[in-house]
Amino acid sequence: MRCIVSKISRFPILALLLALPPAAYPAPPSETPSVVTTIKPLHALAGSVAGNILEPALLLHQQQSPHDYRLTPSAARLLGTSDLVVWVGPGLETQLAIPLQGLAPPERRLDLALRPEMKLLPLRGGGTWEGEHEHAERADADSHLWLDADNALAILDILQARLGKLDPAHAGSYRQNAARAASDIRAADAAIRQLLETARPRPYWVLHDSLQYFEKRYGLEGAGAIMVNPDRIPGAKRVLELRGQLRTQNIGCILYEERYGRRWIEVLIEDSNVKAIPIDPLGLELEEGADFYPKLLFNLAQQIAQCH
Repeated sequence: MRCIVSKISRFPILALLLALPPAAYPAPPSETPSVVTTIKPLHALAGSVAGNILEPALLLHQQQSPHDYRLTPSAARLLGTSDLVVWVGPGLETQLAIPLQGLAPPERRLDLALRPEMKLLPLRGGGTWEGEHEHAERADADSHLWLDADNALAILDILQARLGKLDPAHAGSYRQNAARAASDIRAADAAIRQLLETARPRPYWVLHDSLQYFEKRYGLEGAGAIMVNPDRIPGAKRVLELRGQLRTQNIGCILYEERYGRRWIEVLIEDSNVKAIPIDPLGLELEEGADFYPKLLFNLAQQIAQCH
């Protein structure tokens, strides 16, 4: 016995713990919900609500496109075992629509495109946009809904309520975290309005229609989309048609996402004064962190402001 005590005494922390009565031992951490998000903006919003209570998982990393993402076995296991899956809907994460029906039933999903709190806008095709309607049925809505700050505020509220039900012990913290994140978004929204009112960007084309929510919120002049599907590069005939339209429509810039390439856009704008400006509506180039979403919106505003 003297030998055992002697060995324990060499490790003072262990000796102290063994001397404590059972009630004084640290309680094991309570289990928190497992949350999976599809794209970085949703991951950032979920992380803002979660704070240091839990860490949401992110399904799509780096340059993966939500439109044609292919589910891996490890991702399928992640979705199948999570308590909550946060996604926009089949209009964005197209290839996930069918697998999710089997992997995550409705009670374990947050289908944002179906939520009545979301302000939705109609899909617009390629070509020029004129006389577009302001509202859309949920089945044919533009899926880039996170680019409206009001939608982001609604998502925060939905998430804090949902996480509070899954984890009542931390419901108050989720509410407080959501309120802080909402304050940051409102501040970014005000700064963006001031920036774009001062910069007054010229009319522009986008590679594909990804900015409608941002345009409507800040009164920007998106004049059209070059193509409906960004994964299908226009042929030579279409490029010639577009070159002709650039000369007649007073277009200042073409906004494009770098993951879809720039080379053929340079052919399109050759011998013109039209600028090619990269944008990042998914925040693929941004580091994750508490300020990700406000920074995403402000960076996008700065990128568009270059069109002058």
